[in-house]
Amino acid sequence: MHVTTISTFRDFGSFLSRVALHCVCSSLLLSSLSFEDELELPQQDKILLPFRIVDMSVSNDPEGKANEILVLDRPSRRLAFNGTMLVACIFGLCLGAPDTYDSILALTAFSGFGIGGNIPIDTTICLEFLPRVKNIPHPSHKSSQCRRCNITWQTFQAISDNLTSEATTPDGSQTGDNEFPDRIDAIISILKKTKSEFKRISVLFSTPTLVCLTVLIWITYAFDYWGFSIVGAFLPTILAHKNSSIHVSISETYRDYVIIYLPGIVGVGLGASMVYVPRIGRKWAMVFSSALVGTSLFLFAAVNTQASNVGVNAMEYFFQSMFNSVLYGWTPEAYPATVQGHWIQKPPKEEESLNPVQLYGVAISPVELISSPIMSLDPPTYLASLQNNIRLRSIPWDGAVRAGTISDDQLSKIRAVDKVRKDQRKAIVEGDLEGYRTLFVGASGKPSVLESVAKSAHVVQYVLVLLGDLLDGIPALSKALSEHPDPYEPFLPFLAQSNDPESPIPLLTSTVLASMIGNAPSVSAKGELAMPQLFSYLSTLTKNTDGGLQDIAVLEYSALLRGKKSRELFWDHRSETVGPLIDILRAVASVGSNGDSASTLWSGASSVRTNIEGSLGGGVGLQLLYHVLLVLWQLSFEGAIIGEGLEDEYDIIPLYTQLLRLSPKEKTTRLLISSLYNLLSSNRQTLLPAAVLARLPALLQNITGRHLTDPDLQEDLQNLSEILDEYTKTQTTFDEYAAEVNSGHLRWSPPHRSPTFWAENARRILEHEKGELPRKLAEIMSKSWDNDKQVLAIACNDVGFLVKEVPEKRYQLEKLGLKTRVMELMAEKEESVRWESLNALSGWLRYSFETK
Repeated sequence: MHVTTISTFRDFGSFLSRVALHCVCSSLLLSSLSFEDELELPQQDKILLPFRIVDMSVSNDPEGKANEILVLDRPSRRLAFNGTMLVACIFGLCLGAPDTYDSILALTAFSGFGIGGNIPIDTTICLEFLPRVKNIPHPSHKSSQCRRCNITWQTFQAISDNLTSEATTPDGSQTGDNEFPDRIDAIISILKKTKSEFKRISVLFSTPTLVCLTVLIWITYAFDYWGFSIVGAFLPTILAHKNSSIHVSISETYRDYVIIYLPGIVGVGLGASMVYVPRIGRKWAMVFSSALVGTSLFLFAAVNTQASNVGVNAMEYFFQSMFNSVLYGWTPEAYPATVQGHWIQKPPKEEESLNPVQLYGVAISPVELISSPIMSLDPPTYLASLQNNIRLRSIPWDGAVRAGTISDDQLSKIRAVDKVRKDQRKAIVEGDLEGYRTLFVGASGKPSVLESVAKSAHVVQYVLVLLGDLLDGIPALSKALSEHPDPYEPFLPFLAQSNDPESPIPLLTSTVLASMIGNAPSVSAKGELAMPQLFSYLSTLTKNTDGGLQDIAVLEYSALLRGKKSRELFWDHRSETVGPLIDILRAVASVGSNGDSASTLWSGASSVRTNIEGSLGGGVGLQLLYHVLLVLWQLSFEGAIIGEGLEDEYDIIPLYTQLLRLSPKEKTTRLLISSLYNLLSSNRQTLLPAAVLARLPALLQNITGRHLTDPDLQEDLQNLSEILDEYTKTQTTFDEYAAEVNSGHLRWSPPHRSPTFWAENARRILEHEKGELPRKLAEIMSKSWDNDKQVLAIACNDVGFLVKEVPEKRYQLEKLGLKTRVMELMAEKEESVRWESLNALSGWLRYSFETK
């Protein structure tokens, strides 16, 4: 309903602007005056002058649109929209009264002023308040936010004033030569601003995809405005001439104009609704509507009866309005989120300028989020926007009662808490907890309201948002719902309702379930059955490429991981839960995305690439990184259970060490240090060797030298450093080598290349724990290591040294299959592997010949 209301208001604003600008002024008024009063061409030009100024105001309009933006938009867009519409309507209506040329000329000038101010405002309001996909919000902007979009107008205004106008004194005389340098300085200053504007626009051409998208959009708008010229200037005039040729009166022609243009309002509404039609959407809506516009133009040239002329013209304007309603809304959405930008908690600074796409939504760049010390846990922008739009809907509850969909009792409980103050809502619910538990999750013989309205998508969405609001503000309701025998049954079917990750109902359902389970005193048996289904749905969001959807899922994970049982369940389903989160962190560390091998992660040498607008590696935003680290920090409290698994399956220690090198904020550093402390303190024997191999002690020493302000971070850093210092003091070179082999991942650490190390420790390696290290070495060599071939080269190097230093034990190595594996590796494509395998095999051959 909210979308319909906003679209309707925008439709009337657009209808007013287009009718007055293109139809009334170019054809209805002008053609009638030329017929009735026989106006000459210069007189017609004077009438058209205000509207030509309006048309040119997109680039520079000192008289109309720009001034209205700069003046009327200061208080609010609402006042600007209503005021400009009122001005245009009053003077437009008055145009029918005068019978002298001078009076008509004056009224058209005032009407053009109102129309010029209304055109940019109605489109901006529509773009800001209609719900968007991805992460464009549903803002309620203040005047300070509105002023930000005026910078571009002011820049064009200043350039025009300085470059095209003559320099005059207040009395109107020409300035002297001594003031010319001041004017040059002013022009230079403006040119510098212009350079910054071009730099801002360059983001639209930063990648081949954006170049293609931008050029195609410009071409589309060019043809669209050519179409406006044809429809606004020529078709009404042609219709007037056609009606005259078939003896249709001027009054009937006026009536035909009204009939033709009124359906355009419906066309805009239809275009907005096509967004929700499966398999059609924006793309096919624009394709079909543009094709029908062209068809109607050809038909208009072929017919010449009053009815057919009106019908074909109405068809043309209907589909033209439909096309533009989709085009204007789609344009900002077509660009990626980093170009669109989005709002965060603080308003923008007036001196900061926006790129052209952001002007549509008055947005803020994510680079400000990077520079902001605030990393909030508020709902992601897309989710908050979706919930806000649903709250504003008007649901026909009475009709639902008459249809038997819901009962009077259910309706009375909904109305008691819907659209009331929070304190009043809380008192009502806490006074009837049992009744509201029955409302939302049902009771014996009584279905829940969600089960009753399951076939009405809009009502389901409304109820889910209402329940989410109640759960957030009334903890007692969460406890009451958890006391139901199966509180999650009414919600689980909605998770599988759609495969579209942006589908509102599964998204809202997951939010409600996460709140119910997370706020429950403990995880019940029914909760244990519900959580895997919820994890499965949320994993589809974390595996999605859209950062906004990933953030929604990660925050819901965080809400769930408040107890030991839920964390254990989360770990049990790690292929769906932990795995995608690790992939996000690997993208930040640039592992696997730019050719870096796993061994470079161990050595801390992976490269980092930053994208446009300050995003981290892999395009991951700082907010998403913070939330992912938060979830894994919560999971790390079960370090004794999950520590070894995290290292074995995901190389968590070297990954976190690399992320610690790249950490852009103290808050992310704190989560990394705290998680490492939780894991290492509960798995000292298995994980501390991996930490030493990843060079974590040296990195911690470097971090200790920084100026840190978080006392919790300082404490965790000190504790972690003490654990590692205590471990390294007791370690020998042999211990370091054994730890590296047991970690399952080899790198070119100093022992591998040291003849002294092998001379002193080769026999000990073979005999340690009854040959455990050679068996581990054989296990490492049995893998293909497609992404890190140098592990095989290092293993061959070690085998060669063992054969060389302890030749009598070579049969022990042969029993483990190492000789056969070394011979197989001689056929490897990687040169270093072939070289090391040849060296290792030469030792075997040497001692084989000597034995003979």
